[in-house]
Amino acid sequence: MRFIETFREGNHISDVYLCKTKQIALTKNGKEYGSLVLQDKTGTVDAKIWELNSPGINEFCALDYVYVDADVTLFQGQNQLNVKRIRKADEGEYHPADYLPVTTKNIPTMQHELTQYITTIKNEYLRKLASGYFNDLEFMKAFSFHSAAKSVHHGFVGGLLEHTLSVVKMCDYFSKQYPVLNRDLLLTAAMFHDIGKTKELYIFEQLVANLMKVTNQTGTWVPLYVMTSEINDGMTREFFEEHDYFGYNKDYVKFFVQEMVPAVDFDGNLLMKSEDSLAMSPNGNGGWFKSLINAGLDKDLKDKGVEWLNVFAVDNVLQQIADPVFVGATIESGCVSGSKVVRKCDPYERVGAMCLENGKPSIVEYYELTPEMAEAKNENGSLQYGFGVILNYMFNLDRLTEIKSKRLPLHIAWTSSWLSQKRAFRFMW
Repeated sequence: MRFIETFREGNHISDVYLCKTKQIALTKNGKEYGSLVLQDKTGTVDAKIWELNSPGINEFCALDYVYVDADVTLFQGQNQLNVKRIRKADEGEYHPADYLPVTTKNIPTMQHELTQYITTIKNEYLRKLASGYFNDLEFMKAFSFHSAAKSVHHGFVGGLLEHTLSVVKMCDYFSKQYPVLNRDLLLTAAMFHDIGKTKELYIFEQLVANLMKVTNQTGTWVPLYVMTSEINDGMTREFFEEHDYFGYNKDYVKFFVQEMVPAVDFDGNLLMKSEDSLAMSPNGNGGWFKSLINAGLDKDLKDKGVEWLNVFAVDNVLQQIADPVFVGATIESGCVSGSKVVRKCDPYERVGAMCLENGKPSIVEYYELTPEMAEAKNENGSLQYGFGVILNYMFNLDRLTEIKSKRLPLHIAWTSSWLSQKRAFRFMW
């Protein structure tokens, strides 16, 4: 393979590289061209596809490995590739380690060191557990290739193995200094603490998988409405398209943009983004239904015969969406809404709690709880504020429609800047 650092003006390149970025741009004459950044482990190089419609230019995406046929030219003193032919590379045409930074340490040596620590674990079950993973050749190959993070630490091939081994060594040292520690358990935990990083998992991918459990059980598609923002709406739609909606029926997936409201200070004064524009902020979780209706999706709800809406937060990948037990319990209760909760593990767990305020269901945020409230107990010894809110709700659509025009009390949410220490409010309707 010819590495990028060896490129010289006049060279002809025919090899595989990682396409780091891909954009369509316009020349001064308004003609479209492709602008790429190609990468290998030695660096990056700018590349241009001046004739996008030529026969040798095939379909590919950013972060694909691509086979490139190109000439090396100079532009403003820097190497640039004039691409004549390009296609997505086939598996087996490239070795990923040639395109990414690699650990400076010897990978087989680190593998041996890690497996040797397994032999020192006295607990039979923990030793079998560790051995079952780290003595598995296929798993160890994947584990030894992956990075420990994208950029924070050990962001290179072999980084996950290097990081894990260093943590194991540290735990081994502390267990010798403090005999009270359970060395077997500590070392096993160190080996497994980043075990999941060998596989990439998108949040939406997991949420759709959760929803698919229900669709498979019922034999019908459950409509999915995704609330986006003005900033990420386009990117979110493209992301779903790029991943073929993660196997879900695209006719049952709709997107709508969360509406914005002006931000104000403590005194109710409007905050300015610039001299001629207001600072805006999303209207909060409470504005989701208004945003849904204003996007015209009430017709889609009616056409699909939706009677109940299950609202959930996108950042909890463990959510059971349209959980039959939760749905059934809410409907059987005769209530028009329901909230799924979990018991708090301790009084000061950083999670909002379901409660009654003036006899009506409400939520008290964890930062609003006084020590007395947090530790208050019921007669049976359970916490009075022990029902942790996980942002998973059921709402009757007819009832929501009846009250959609009613003006709700303002809920004030504030944020603080580390730089200015000024607080801004947003009103949630």
